[in-house]
Amino acid sequence: MTEIKEILLRIASGYPIRSISRSLGIHRETIKNYVNSSLELGVDPKKDGVTDELVEKIKSRLAGKNKSVHIPRDNILLPHKDRIETYLEKGIKGSKIMALLARADKLFKHLRLSAIDGTYERTIGSYLRPDILIIDDFGIKEMTREEAGEFYEIILERYGKKSNIITSARSPEEWQALFPDPILGNSSLDRLDHSSYQILMEGESIRKQSRPK
Repeated sequence: MTEIKEILLRIASGYPIRSISRSLGIHRETIKNYVNSSLELGVDPKKDGVTDELVEKIKSRLAGKNKSVHIPRDNILLPHKDRIETYLEKGIKGSKIMALLARADKLFKHLRLSAIDGTYERTIGSYLRPDILIIDDFGIKEMTREEAGEFYEIILERYGKKSNIITSARSPEEWQALFPDPILGNSSLDRLDHSSYQILMEGESIRKQSRPK
C-alpha cells in the first residue's frame, strides 16, 4: 500500500492528523497536503472513499508542485541559550522532505509509554523514518539508563542515512556527563561528532528583546 493511500484510508476512518503523524512518522504538513489535494480534486476521503485512481491523481498533482531538494546526511548540533524556534517547516513545505520536531523529554516519555502498551517498535520507527529529525532541548537533565539506550538506538539507526538537528542549552563537551553509561555515551556522541556541524548561538537572550516595555 502506498503512503498516500494509507494516510487517506486512516483519514477516512476518522483518525486525527496528529495521531497519523505520530504513528507513521510523517510530517503533519505532508498529511495535510495529501488531504487538501484530494479535496481540490473534488473527493472527500471520509464521504467518497479512497481509490487507486485518486492516489495516482494526487501523485501527479503533487509532482508538479514538489521541488527536488538535497539533504546531506549530516548532523547539526546547536548549543544555545534560548529554545531555538525552527523555521525549517517553511523551507520544506511543498517539498518531498519529511521532517519531525520532538522535544527531548517528550520523545523519551513517548518511547517509555510505548514500551508499556506494546507499541515500542512502531513508535521508535516514527523517529527513524524522517529525513530530518530535530531533537529540541536536549540535555536539560541527565538521562536514565533507558533513555540513554533509546538515544543510542536512534542515532545508530539513523547514522549515515538520515539527518539530525540537535539543540541544547549545553555545549557538546558537556553531553558525555549526561549518560549514566560512558560506553553508550561514547558510542552515541562519536557518531554525532565526526559528521556534524556545530553552531554556537551567542548574545543576549531573545526573550529580553521581546519583553514588554
